[in-house]
This record gives sequence, C-alpha cells and structure tokens, in this order.
Amino acid sequence: MVMNGVVSLIKLVYYSIRIGSLLDRRVPIAMWAYFGLATIALKLAMPDLATMHSKLSSLEHKFRFVHSRLRMSAESVAFFNGGER
Repeated sequence: MVMNGVVSLIKLVYYSIRIGSLLDRRVPIAMWAYFGLATIALKLAMPDLATMHSKLSSLEHKFRFVHSRLRMSAESVAFFNGGER
C-alpha cells in the first residue's frame, strides 16, 4: 500500500519534469495549480455525504418505528377514523 503511494509519487514527479522539459517549465506549474484549484472547488461544492447518510438513517429508523406502532394500533386508528381520541 505504501509502496504504491511511493511509486505513484515518483511517477508524478517524473512526468511533471518530463512535460516541463518538452513544453515549457510553466506548464506543469499551471497544471498543478489547476488541479489544486479544482480540488478546492469540488470540496466546497460537494455536500457532506457522511452527515447526509447519518440523517437519512435516523429518519428511516424513525419512520420504521412509527410505522410499526401504527400497524400495532391499526384497529383503534380505524375505529376513530384517524382522528383524535
């Protein structure tokens, strides 16, 4: 796992140097700046999925609980036509 990260880092450095020598030294800098700005923009624009998932789980739990209570007392609810007691 760590070795894959090191190999990827070496490849990134090598290809950045290679692009800089073939085109212009400013190209890799512009490329990395674009990647950085795009990453920041995406982090700001994306919702927090962990919070959304926990809220969804909580709402589903509440729905199942209320639904099971309704199923247990369906006869009395029908007797009062769903209104107040």
